[in-house]
Amino acid sequence: MAKFVAVILLVFFGFIWTGECRCPKPTSLPANPNDRYYQGFQKIPSTKDTADKLKKNLIRPGQRKGIKEDTVIVMDGSGSVGSCQFNKGKLALANLVRIGNDGGHDAKFACVTFSSGASTNFKFLSPTSAAAKIRSIYYPSGGTNTQMGLAYARTLMKGLKASRRFSRKLVFLVTDGQSNIGKHLTVPNAKALKDDNVEIFVVAVGSYISGIDEMVRVASYPPEKHMFRVQKYENFWDVVKLVVKEVSPGKYKALHGQQNRSC
Repeated sequence: MAKFVAVILLVFFGFIWTGECRCPKPTSLPANPNDRYYQGFQKIPSTKDTADKLKKNLIRPGQRKGIKEDTVIVMDGSGSVGSCQFNKGKLALANLVRIGNDGGHDAKFACVTFSSGASTNFKFLSPTSAAAKIRSIYYPSGGTNTQMGLAYARTLMKGLKASRRFSRKLVFLVTDGQSNIGKHLTVPNAKALKDDNVEIFVVAVGSYISGIDEMVRVASYPPEKHMFRVQKYENFWDVVKLVVKEVSPGKYKALHGQQNRSC
């Protein structure tokens, strides 16, 4: 009887690894999009604070050894981003991806860009190959069809090989604003990913973002751990450099001294 109770307790408290996201179950977020809870995410922390948060919740040094991890990067290529800032974002993402296997785990990356529509840039590749592919992505410009980008990400996750069934699955969304095409589908498409045990991280770019509640709702719960704020894409690059410096000093040497000129 004691053994039976012990097994029940283990299952109840979630200590048996199933390959699924262990994110806390979401509570009800405020219905009012202008609620002060959402407006609290307008604040942009320091580069160091954001780098620490990214390292702790996404990179997780020392906690990934031996696991499989599949990430779909979803990049906003809308007209409001601009080609120069888009290129800064590509540089940041390419170098973030390059440290993908530094934790001794098996990481694969895919990428989707969206503007008025969406495109799958590449399917799950090694960190080195993915970083090279990211650098060659063209800037599409156009509207902000976030929901389609998320839908493409879900399709990619659904197409994973059986051998990756129990991998840690992530979507890493980088966007500078609220969607304006198929807006009513954005949060539901994010929910569909979460229901598939995909963890969603969001980098929200901009000094002040109208409709920031959408990004908070898209991010996995709790959003305080899954949403990051930067003023510009070049600031995201600064965050990534700091993460690389702390996680992979050897690779940081190649980045150190690279000038981050403003657009």
